[in-house]
Amino acid sequence: MVFVGVHGEWGRIDVTQADLGCGQDRESIYKTKRPAPLSCYECDWRLHLVHKTHGAYDLWFLRHANKAPHCEARAAGEGMAHHLLKLELAHHARAAGWSAEYEVAAPDGSWRADVMATSPDGSRRVALEAQMASISVTDIEARTARYSEAGVEVCWFTDRKTVPWLDNVPSVQIARPDDGGPVQVTAEAARFEPKWCEDRRVCDWCDCEDCGAGVEGPLPCEGRGTWELAAPFPLERFIGAICTNATRPHRLRVGWDTKGKWRWITRRYFELEEEQFQAHHRKYQIVERLLAVQQRRHKARQAAEQEHLAAIEALLQRQKALVKPVVEFVYHEAGAYPSVARKGIEFSIRLGRHRWTIESTMSWLGGCRRLHRRYERKSEHFLAFTAIACNLICYRRLTK
Repeated sequence: MVFVGVHGEWGRIDVTQADLGCGQDRESIYKTKRPAPLSCYECDWRLHLVHKTHGAYDLWFLRHANKAPHCEARAAGEGMAHHLLKLELAHHARAAGWSAEYEVAAPDGSWRADVMATSPDGSRRVALEAQMASISVTDIEARTARYSEAGVEVCWFTDRKTVPWLDNVPSVQIARPDDGGPVQVTAEAARFEPKWCEDRRVCDWCDCEDCGAGVEGPLPCEGRGTWELAAPFPLERFIGAICTNATRPHRLRVGWDTKGKWRWITRRYFELEEEQFQAHHRKYQIVERLLAVQQRRHKARQAAEQEHLAAIEALLQRQKALVKPVVEFVYHEAGAYPSVARKGIEFSIRLGRHRWTIESTMSWLGGCRRLHRRYERKSEHFLAFTAIACNLICYRRLTK
């Protein structure tokens, strides 16, 4: 099924238009006695016009004559859904005041657009691609890059349920309602839902005093807005928005689950996202400055602590160096060496003291109330109590 051919006298024609795109009558080449001079733009083989109805669609297309050679236009393997979508894309672009042509190829053959929509002044060209077949992410990204290098905008349309490349290139997902209504855009058109703290100067989202950034004190709000998919709407409205430049493809910059994905958005939503993006940027500029100040203060405290510890160590070294001269001075004056407490082992307040064994013994016996004073008349009784006290003292020492 081919929609575009070459007429021997009129040049390139589009049979989906009533005037064939060249101001001629479509009936003049349909079922004429003498075959119209129509040929394929790819293989130059003879074509003839065919008219069919498919549901609510009134289809006009070109078919190759018998024994046609291999032709890229015919061998594309496009199904009926693909052809119908191309017809709708071209129809909606023309309804928006733009011109639309089928199967427009690059001069060097690097790309071929299903429908090429061109603005009235020729300043903008948008390739409307109906991608119903499966394709890898690498291939579709390469094709999109070739369009971009040629200065052609592109939008990919698909009705597949599982599309791995949907977020990687400017594209939308469409669906045909069961009741036969207009085709709907169901995915990849997005709207931005802003969300800010009540006082933007102080972020109250985080429960901790430091707003999750390791910085002391409050920080300004960076926004918590998110991107949401738009509700389904007619394909005609979407194509009209593309032609009027009301919607543009945009790689999202906000959202942990949407950042870096392609979405079709309006100018208003771009400005809302830009406001939050700039707020995020300003917040982390403040965070970097505050962290730098905190790091400088921390380094200053560390340097002061190290200087203090070094001063203490120097004082201890000087005290240690003074021990020997002081000992020699005391020996020279008193004629005897003084006792110096060993660090961590002895106490200086008990140096030079010696307690004799009899002193400890009398102190232990003095702790017994019966022996503190002598109440017995006979010395034998007092000696017996003294023996009992000695036994108790020895027993207590042995049991420890």
